[in-house]
Amino acid sequence: MIKTCANETCQQQFKTKDSRQKSCSKECADARRRKAITGPVKPPVDAVPDGYYVKKVSSKVGPSGALREQWIDAPLQQEAGTLVEQIPDGHHVRGVSTLVSGDGHTLAQWIKTSKQNETKEEILDRLMKTLPKKISARDGKIKAPRMTEKSDELLAVYPMGDPHIGMLSWAPETGNDFDLAKAREIMMNAMQELVVRGQPTSQALVVNLGDFFHADNDTNRTARSGHILDVDGRWTKVLQTGIDIMVYMIDQALLHHKKVRVINEIGNHDDHSAIFLSVALNAHYRKEPRVEIDMSPSRFHWHRFGKNLIGVTHGHQQKHENLEAIMAAERPQDWGETLHRFWYCGHIHHIVKKEMRGCVIESFRTLTPVDSWAAAVGYRAGRDMNRIVLHREYGEIGRDVVNASYLQARYQNE
Repeated sequence: MIKTCANETCQQQFKTKDSRQKSCSKECADARRRKAITGPVKPPVDAVPDGYYVKKVSSKVGPSGALREQWIDAPLQQEAGTLVEQIPDGHHVRGVSTLVSGDGHTLAQWIKTSKQNETKEEILDRLMKTLPKKISARDGKIKAPRMTEKSDELLAVYPMGDPHIGMLSWAPETGNDFDLAKAREIMMNAMQELVVRGQPTSQALVVNLGDFFHADNDTNRTARSGHILDVDGRWTKVLQTGIDIMVYMIDQALLHHKKVRVINEIGNHDDHSAIFLSVALNAHYRKEPRVEIDMSPSRFHWHRFGKNLIGVTHGHQQKHENLEAIMAAERPQDWGETLHRFWYCGHIHHIVKKEMRGCVIESFRTLTPVDSWAAAVGYRAGRDMNRIVLHREYGEIGRDVVNASYLQARYQNE
């Protein structure tokens, strides 16, 4: 088929493309290359969805200027920096990076999320609903001891400073061997020794001052600093041993006191397992009316006995000098009605006792030796456990102490 060149100044005829290139003049070829192609010649071929706006249109046209293809860049109409993706259920936003255009529209966005951890209150609520069905109630009851009228005026307090159940220590490195078996032995022997000391009391307060467990989960690291912990055995084994120790200590208290209340303070090593311990003990003693397990997940616990007010906290989040004001603010009525006020604390593993204007603040030792980290930085302190007797009217009237050396010598052959 014969074709004519589209250049008006050329008008040469040709049969094929090759023949056109050979027959047309150089000026004709240059004119074809310089031919302006304008476009698009009509609006975008597709409508832009509601909520979007046209930012850019790219069109492909033919030699005659006819529209062949078209690309429409239509971002979501939104405020600059707003999130364009929903957060998955159970997740929370850890960070957002947003690329914004000069006209204030979001061009790209990267959202970092992580799984939302349960709050301590949610954990406590879940465990209280599920664990009692899995934990058997205490089989049999311990007969309540006979008490005199005088014993009703007294309260025995058994504060346990930082037991760190599950901690592993090697004597050549730290000066003392320690593991689950030794933890069980020294804690049980200490309680067995202390309950028979001093005057008989109708009421007892067993106080775990926090860090009852050395590790809070099977990663064997501290939650805040990620510090690697020396742990003896699997985490489940550590939990079971800790529960066994507490059950034995509570049972010993039941042998010598008519009423036993238990406080498990939350430490910096056992944020979650401290709650687990309380829930497990509450389930175990649910049919024992002489035992009360304090189920509050608070970092402060309280006990009122006559004119005595006791505050309990681990001590890693509050300075001692602030505790007096915290007690007055948290328990204003008890503060006004009591004369003898005490704070019992743990965390630092050594004795600190300071009398403030309105209360006495005391930190207690632990029966547990130092681990490799504490030994390396030079921490040293005595190891003991106390039994404190409070009179309903007159405050503290007696105290008994058993230390680790005495217990090891006393029970080494048993």
